[in-house]
Amino acid sequence: MRPDPPRNAFVGAVILIHAALILVGYHPHTFVRGDGVAYAFMAASLERDGDLYLEDNLPFPPGPRPESSLYALGRDGRLWPKHPPLLPLAAFPFHLALGFDGLLLFNFLLLGGTAFILSRFLPARVPLRQGLAFASVFLLPYAFFHTYSVSPDLFLALLMAGALWGLQAGREGWAGAATGLMVFLRPSYIIQVLLGLLLARRKIPFALGGVLGLLPFLAYNTLAFGAPWLTGYHRVVVATPVGPQVVSHLELFSLDPVRLFQLFAHWDRGLFFSAPVVFPLLLALALSWRRNRTAALFVFSAWGWHLLFYACYVPWLADHVGIRFLMPVVLLSALGALGFGPGAAGRGKM
Repeated sequence: MRPDPPRNAFVGAVILIHAALILVGYHPHTFVRGDGVAYAFMAASLERDGDLYLEDNLPFPPGPRPESSLYALGRDGRLWPKHPPLLPLAAFPFHLALGFDGLLLFNFLLLGGTAFILSRFLPARVPLRQGLAFASVFLLPYAFFHTYSVSPDLFLALLMAGALWGLQAGREGWAGAATGLMVFLRPSYIIQVLLGLLLARRKIPFALGGVLGLLPFLAYNTLAFGAPWLTGYHRVVVATPVGPQVVSHLELFSLDPVRLFQLFAHWDRGLFFSAPVVFPLLLALALSWRRNRTAALFVFSAWGWHLLFYACYVPWLADHVGIRFLMPVVLLSALGALGFGPGAAGRGKM
């Protein structure tokens, strides 16, 4: 009988297909779009001036709405980036070497790293159906679109995969640090720290790691905006007829059951259309949850929080392909492949 293919073959196929599509579709700077503009010019500002004052480098005025503006008012009265700077800081060596193309390379590596880490939960050799189920999420057009980008969402996916690996492998300190860093990328991910703490077998190492991961976020907020709990999203600068005003992203939240329905059924960006493979994968994970308890609880708690949060976020429809805010949990759904093969999730051995 022919042996099952190794799990790394499916990871390699995902990476090669993404690399080929990037090379075929590449045109200078076309991947710098949406919020990626802010991240790219943060890296440029660090290189040119050694600071994050976007007013010296970003060729756009403040937008008329908080979701369209890229600026926040710092405690020093200058324009700081609204978005957290962890992504451009982490990708800065790539930017130094290759300019904006380095940010694209970094984004591609985030995709590959996420696929690699999540594959560690599979057996070393997997049945073909299980390998294809795992790879299916990474081969969505939705995933290709966001790989050809400058995306904190793929960074979040990598950290979520790393956090789950830490929980599964008994590296609670690493898991806590990964969840803490998620908050620096997107403050709403503070809930992942709490969810991870509930799932951790050893609470104290996880909590210590979480505090360590949160420290850069708290230090940056204090430096830029004057208090650990104040972020750029609380101090957004918008253009009005009477001049620039400071508003908060909190104004963009309201409870709307219709929005929850749209997350699934919007005619081109809802999950039913942009990422239909997640539904059989999540069903398979649910049916096998007794064998894959930690993975299932982590995945479903993350999905529940994301759906609740973005059902309340008015500008949830923020990109042209799929719902980019859901990208981390869409990729995490690859663990539904555990339900397509024998046995429980592995210990996350690298």
